Amino acid sequence: MGSDDRVCDAARVSLGRKASEFTSEQNARLIRFLARNGHFTPFTHPQATFHVRAPIFVARQLFKSKIGFSGDDEAFPDADFTENEISRRYVDSVPEVYRPAWRERAEGVKQGSGGPLKEAKGLADLEMSVVADITTRAYGRLLSLGVAPEQARAVLPTAALTEWHWTGSLAAWARLYRLRTASDAQDETGEVAHQVAAALAPHFLVSWSALTA
Repeated sequence: MGSDDRVCDAARVSLGRKASEFTSEQNARLIRFLARNGHFTPFTHPQATFHVRAPIFVARQLFKSKIGFSGDDEAFPDADFTENEISRRYVDSVPEVYRPAWRERAEGVKQGSGGPLKEAKGLADLEMSVVADITTRAYGRLLSLGVAPEQARAVLPTAALTEWHWTGSLAAWARLYRLRTASDAQDETGEVAHQVAAALAPHFLVSWSALTA
């Protein structure tokens, strides 16, 4: 929703001018100037909505990014959400369980990970398969016994896939991208951020590059 021109229109509205009155290069220079000097408000007017599908543990990490996303609004001071997520209080289909590409535990830090796990990879894969099988079977059995979906979901692992609609400004998506692709960020959240970038970059050729450089 919006384009590079919307960023320029927002930046020049105080002068009563529009992007259409300037050349593409003039508009590009303005966008790069705004990004370089931290004038972020013009970048809040373009918006984008994504339907994201990811494991629960990845979703919860991503949801820590609130600034500039729908729900982050003074009109709703009590809101602690920025997304509309599928609810297993209502949906009772057996979910798919994510199978990680295992990484080694990082040394000397409390969070993060190292390189790919090699020696015990087969055993780790087996453990994940066992967990996925046992938990999804238990979930189905609980439902068949008449247990309410809102309680049956308690046995599902955080690797179960969830999905949600997520709307934010261009500035918000760029901030999420920078945070989730940093060297100390979790790789799985970075995968989502890179897919967001791949979708947004063609629509905001100048702005996205300027905000994420």
